[in-house]
Amino acid sequence: VQQVLADAETKLDAPIGLTSPGDDLSTLIDGATEHPMPEWLIPGTLARSERLMLTGEEGLGKSTFLRQLGVQMACGVHPFDLTAMDRRVCLHVDMENSRQQSEQEYAQIATPAVRPKYQPGYLSVKLRPEGLDLTRRGDVRWLEGLIAHTQPDVLLIGPLYKMMRGTDRRSIHSEESA
Repeated sequence: VQQVLADAETKLDAPIGLTSPGDDLSTLIDGATEHPMPEWLIPGTLARSERLMLTGEEGLGKSTFLRQLGVQMACGVHPFDLTAMDRRVCLHVDMENSRQQSEQEYAQIATPAVRPKYQPGYLSVKLRPEGLDLTRRGDVRWLEGLIAHTQPDVLLIGPLYKMMRGTDRRSIHSEESA
């Protein structure tokens, strides 16, 4: 019993997955090699294959921020320091807004200062207010086909709650409580 207790104490102090403190630990410097610089989509901020998930309460400007990112990347303007950068092909799959709402929002972003920088083909917007069900093969194929067609550097998509079962929050909450 004493040995079991001693072993348990050692294992409880160890990080998850380690049998005792110090097992399989190394520093990041041990065996470190030079890595090539990432391919920046937004220089110094977002590299190809990285993901950014933006969360927050309703009405805080998440959708507006996504639109601004898309417009600025498509126009070749760094979204945070406003310096010139390579243009990026962006696809925005908006699963929240109607055509009228989306047009109004994009019109506010596309100011006279922005419009001359825009070139067709760098920003595509697909409205799908009914959402998607990414657990269904047909919806996954639809999204994959859209991505294959537009070949974006950046996919802006959301909101997340409309990407499963294509539902609104009321039905998700009722399913969670059921």
